[in-house]
Amino acid sequence: MALHILKTGQLPENKQGKGAYYKSYLDHPDVNSAIQNWLKGEVPIDQGGFSGRLSAPKLWHYVNEFLFPSLHIEDTICLTTSVSWLKRLGF
Repeated sequence: MALHILKTGQLPENKQGKGAYYKSYLDHPDVNSAIQNWLKGEVPIDQGGFSGRLSAPKLWHYVNEFLFPSLHIEDTICLTTSVSWLKRLGF
């Protein structure tokens, strides 16, 4: 820090508390669009849609069993991720 002050005459930028950015499948346009449709109830039950109340386990099931395979994404999400996604999407 002292070297930075001597070289520039200024304090270095404080990066504390800014957190790291992690890429999320939710940022993928096709994934986001499909999940938005699912949340609106526009996905038929036989294609992973839900009946009754919206829940993180239902989203988890839809993403892992229907959405990702249809988009050829060879990955899964955990239940914690489905909870985070619902929070991020305002639910």
